[in-house]
Amino acid sequence: MIRKISLTVVLVVGAVWFTATFLLNLWTKTNDADQLTSTLAPAFSDATIAQTQADSAAVNGVVKDLNTTTVPLLADLTHQQPAQVVKVVGEAFPSFGRLLTTTDNHGQPYPDGKPYLEHAAGYIETVSTTLDAQQADFGPASNIPTKSLPTKDVAVLFAVLGLAMLGIGGAFIRKPDLARPLGATVAALGLVVVAVTFVIDVPGKTQSLDNVTNAFRPVFADSGPLSIDEGQAYLDNVGAADQELEAKLVPTLSELLKVPPATVKSVLADKDPVLAGALLGKAANNPRVSPLRDILDRWNGLAATVKGQRANFRGTDGIPGWGMPSTMVQFLLVGPALILVLCGIAWIVPPVAAPQPVRTYRREYAGV
Repeated sequence: MIRKISLTVVLVVGAVWFTATFLLNLWTKTNDADQLTSTLAPAFSDATIAQTQADSAAVNGVVKDLNTTTVPLLADLTHQQPAQVVKVVGEAFPSFGRLLTTTDNHGQPYPDGKPYLEHAAGYIETVSTTLDAQQADFGPASNIPTKSLPTKDVAVLFAVLGLAMLGIGGAFIRKPDLARPLGATVAALGLVVVAVTFVIDVPGKTQSLDNVTNAFRPVFADSGPLSIDEGQAYLDNVGAADQELEAKLVPTLSELLKVPPATVKSVLADKDPVLAGALLGKAANNPRVSPLRDILDRWNGLAATVKGQRANFRGTDGIPGWGMPSTMVQFLLVGPALILVLCGIAWIVPPVAAPQPVRTYRREYAGV
């Protein structure tokens, strides 16, 4: 009876392992994970992390400079109050004026009352900080099951284990006399699955995957304050303002102040080097554009990558399935494997013989 029950369990575990690859759509999801991690790997390199942090610092530096240096300088040059300067600049440069408003991409007022440009810089800073914070987890997450094997092999592993158990169960049905060697095989495979799960650190790697997907889920979302669509809107509006200022700032100030353009450039470079450098300077790695435009181009590239990987992110975020976190993979391996070890032992141990009736003896007495 115990062997029959164990046989049923072995067949059920085999069927579950094999069919789970299709029921949970692991073949597609693990392939999505491979596509996602290979595409995003450059974004998590040391060089890119350092660059995104430098970009964030540069943009925040420009934002701070506008408030502390640029507006006061223009007020001094035009003999107006800072509030008047902001109004005049907004009218003369409508794209730049948009950055000075306190409404978001949907026209709603920001609860904190800060200008649009600060929120745009804050978005870049948030993404940059998240990339840096998740760099340590990205490596293990992209090495599931191992560094040399693609994530898709996780589906292969479940399918192979499932077929192996079904095959062993079928062999037991055909040749019950092989119960002991088959049981030893089942127990050994169960122990190997448990050992390998921990040796290759499936628990740690799947936790890293959960950390990465949890951190970037708001960025890959279709909506929300951290959605890449919001980020793209920030980049587009800042880019429009940059283009407008590069083309019109010097000529407009030259006409307003009644001085040659060269004088305007000289004054800006001397009195407001941060703004002058960001708008009128040349990027170190791309002299054809300004440093600010160079930053925006890099972030536009990152935004395009994120948009292109949305479907793959959803698939990766769905491993293993049914709303379960990725860490459930270890339990789907170890739990059934331990049960198989018990089933294997049940086949190895000789069955208990059925109880036999006890012979009784009756003593006969000679009659007196």
